[in-house]
Amino acid sequence: MTMTTSVQSFSTSGQPIEDPAIVSSDQPQARKYPTILHVAVVSAIVIPLACIPYVTGRRQIRILRQQLEQTQRDLAALRAQVDSTRSSQVLINNELRRVSSAAESLVGDVDALQKGQEESRKKHVAELAAVNGDIRRLLEDGQHLR
Repeated sequence: MTMTTSVQSFSTSGQPIEDPAIVSSDQPQARKYPTILHVAVVSAIVIPLACIPYVTGRRQIRILRQQLEQTQRDLAALRAQVDSTRSSQVLINNELRRVSSAAESLVGDVDALQKGQEESRKKHVAELAAVNGDIRRLLEDGQHLR
């Protein structure tokens, strides 16, 4: 058994107007909110959720840009180092050629000196043999004379 209390008001046109303050005890009282409030609540929840991938993506792009800039700086430094090394290598190669030609010249000079020394030694040995032969002859002549 339900109890309903209904009080009706009448408008100037004679139509009954229900008083929203008086409701039936059978029906739960429903509150009516304006649509803008529903839109605001849904927007307050949905917009931040929709922005999370955007913010995350921007952060990752920023990190990747920083890494790219660092890589470009490293590459520029490596290129400068390669250029410097290449310049040094050219100088070293020129110096190596100069030293190599000087060494070849020295080898030629040493060979010539060795040949000259060998000839001098042979000449000296021959002269020594001749002097020894002369001394022997003189000694033999000296012994014969006595």
